Formats: sequence, structure tokens, C-alpha cells
Amino acid sequence: MIKKRYIYSIISIGLCLSLIGCYSSEQSKSSSSSVVANSQNNNQRLHLNTVILPANIQTYRQAMINYSQVGGVNPFNNSPFVVKKLPKTIKPSLQNNIQFVIDSVISPTYLSAGKITYLSVKNHIAYIELEMNNDGWAGVSSTVAVINPLVVKNLLRDPNIHQVIFHK
Repeated sequence: MIKKRYIYSIISIGLCLSLIGCYSSEQSKSSSSSVVANSQNNNQRLHLNTVILPANIQTYRQAMINYSQVGGVNPFNNSPFVVKKLPKTIKPSLQNNIQFVIDSVISPTYLSAGKITYLSVKNHIAYIELEMNNDGWAGVSSTVAVINPLVVKNLLRDPNIHQVIFHK
């Protein structure tokens, strides 16, 4: 009988400690939520004035084209990137930022194919469509391989976007 009480006491103490731990964890989460919200607002402002681009666009473009045509290991994750400020001539907005990224890396021959024809954010999902999605050409997959990962990388900087889907 004493052993059972002893075991029940240990179980009760364990449950109490775990409940206290959960409560204090929730308290710390709620007290830090305003700090997180403020830092997200600052990140939002920061990301609207900047974009992420490959450190060497020519090298990046060639590596992604080779990958799309030959296969192998995706070079995107190992590519060096830099954060660049938008030129003062461009008004910061989600669409303008993404258009700047596309215009910076797309081959000048296909500049019009990189035009954003649709961009919308609903339920933390960004839906984007480019002219090349509607009017492709032989070899469009190489251009898609160069552009799409950069579009995704830049869109996901927005704390309100958790996923990116190409096409409407």
C-alpha cells in the first residue's frame, strides 16, 4: 500500500511539473509575441527595399541552365547570393521587387517573357504567373530554371507568404 502511494505521489508531482512547464512556456510565448510582430514589421520594410540576387548572375544563370538540361545536383543551394537595395527609381512593392529580380537575371533576348501577368497572395500562398507561362518557346525550361527559384526565394522573405505557386 505504501509503495502505491509513493508511486502515485511521484506521478502527481511529475504531472504538476509538466503542467507548470507548459504554462510558463505559453506565458513566455505570449509575452514575446509583440516583439516577434515588431521584428516582422521591420523585416517586411527591409525586404521591400531589398532583393536577393546571385552574387555572379552569369555564373548562376549558366549553372542553372546546365542543371535544367543535363541534370545532376541542383546548384541553387550552393550558389552565393547577395542582398541588393532597389534602385531609387523603383517604388518598393512585392510585384516591383519580383519584377526587378526577374529583369536582373533573365536573358535580354527574353525580357518580355519575364513580365509578371498575375500576382496575388491569399491565405499565405503567393500565386504568380509570368508571360513565359502563357507563351513559351523551345528552351523555355532553361529560363524557368533560372528565374523560378529566385522568385520563390524573394517571395518567401515576406512573412505573410509561406508557399509559392506558379500559374493562377
